[in-house]
Amino acid sequence: MKKYLIIAVLLVVAALLTAAMRSFTSIDLITSCDPIGNAEPLCGWQNPEDMAALPDGLHVIVSEYGCMNGEKAGRLSLLDLQTERRTVLYAGGASAAAGPWGAEDCVEPANQAFSPHGIHVSQRSDGRIQLLAVQHDGRESVEMFEVTRAADGWTLAWRGCVIAPAGSTLNDVAAKPDGGFLVAHMMTKRGSPLEEFHEFLQAGLFGVEGGYVLIWQPDAGFSRRANSEGAMANGIEISPDGESVFVN
Repeated sequence: MKKYLIIAVLLVVAALLTAAMRSFTSIDLITSCDPIGNAEPLCGWQNPEDMAALPDGLHVIVSEYGCMNGEKAGRLSLLDLQTERRTVLYAGGASAAAGPWGAEDCVEPANQAFSPHGIHVSQRSDGRIQLLAVQHDGRESVEMFEVTRAADGWTLAWRGCVIAPAGSTLNDVAAKPDGGFLVAHMMTKRGSPLEEFHEFLQAGLFGVEGGYVLIWQPDAGFSRRANSEGAMANGIEISPDGESVFVN
């Protein structure tokens, strides 16, 4: 019965998508890298998913998304706002300069199929700059990096990670002032690609509230934030005092 219900939902979605595509036939696609009015595109990036400004105001770290299943790798790159130069900072598999920022059971960096999603830059209590990155391939995790100045910009050093609870599909992350973090749990992973696609459609098209916010503390691990349920929890941000959380 469940199988037929999923198929029925897919047929309805296909019909809706077909109707939507017909309504967009008059829109011209942007296929070049030429400026349009005051908008100037920066080309050559792979699926730029999230951005985080660095303290100098001249550089931005960009999360170049790969995919969920490891078929395409991603990377963390640096954008120089003055020169518009792109520099790859981390693409997985680098040598470890471990912790003790992350959990004790995470002892090595992500592999070569590293696929970052949401990212967040903050300053730790000791003054060091931290980058948190949601990562999908090989393990569903939040990876931790130290961000340091270099002669020609900035560098990243892996400092540990936190493995997400089983069944999690994470999206974005925000550091807490006390050394923990908040992460958006988008939806629950299911047993098959068809079931996962059904879960995605329920949340994305019909607003089923399968998402929520997870809290991680170094001394307590993960817990679910009360009253944080919503459909497809996506971006997340936290106020400087750590008292208010904003989720879309």
